[in-house]
Amino acid sequence: MTAITDYLGPATTAAQGSIIPTIERLTNYFVKIINKTQREGYATFEPRQECVDELYAHHQGFLQHTVWSSHCTSTFKNGTSDEKINLLHGGSRLHHFDMLEDPRWEDFHWTALPGEKMYDYFGDGFSEWEERGNDITWYMNNPAKALL
Repeated sequence: MTAITDYLGPATTAAQGSIIPTIERLTNYFVKIINKTQREGYATFEPRQECVDELYAHHQGFLQHTVWSSHCTSTFKNGTSDEKINLLHGGSRLHHFDMLEDPRWEDFHWTALPGEKMYDYFGDGFSEWEERGNDITWYMNNPAKALL
């Protein structure tokens, strides 16, 4: 179980139905971060502390209006009845899924690879489509082509 909880981390929807859809959406989120890191030439990224703190406060504020904040012993409160709720998302399951759709890149500190310039990932100014010799006016929606 440790591997699953390490993967899910804090502020997830671990207590709201099957964990499989949550794992799938988190995986998609991680892939987006990995793609950005590789495509744009970053060596490292880390969440900005002020963003972590504000999101934590947001989660705690929401959770105070739920059954999870009642005075009972819970795994989500480190086995006590009076600690902060440390593992649950501050919103519904669907809300969590929506949040994972579009990462907030501005919430991270990004460090470029040594020698990388900010826009090196733009390449040589041509799209792969052009370099393959494809129709460069495909966007004009040529009516004659539509009949073929």
